[in-house]
Amino acid sequence: MNWSTTLIWLFLAVLLSIGTFIVTNQTTEIRREFERLREVKELNRETLKILEVQWAHLTNPDFLRKLTEENFDRLWLIAGTNLNYGSIDDLPYFTESGNENEKN
Repeated sequence: MNWSTTLIWLFLAVLLSIGTFIVTNQTTEIRREFERLREVKELNRETLKILEVQWAHLTNPDFLRKLTEENFDRLWLIAGTNLNYGSIDDLPYFTESGNENEKN
């Protein structure tokens, strides 16, 4: 009886140590993955900041005007004004029957 009790306690101690080892390894892997994802997040945040600055520069009206002036002869670009666009009335009108340019 004394041996059986000792073996049961020994078995439980070994079982608990194996379980603790497994949980510790899983926790370590999860922490490593968490740190890797944190680094990826920081890199993405830096990349996003760079892209925002580039977008602000590329959509700057002064920069666009300068590009238009520099490349006018080569690309036949012209500065946009409101006069260059049509109106809604110039668009064809479609009815449900499918006839084009039919106005009420």
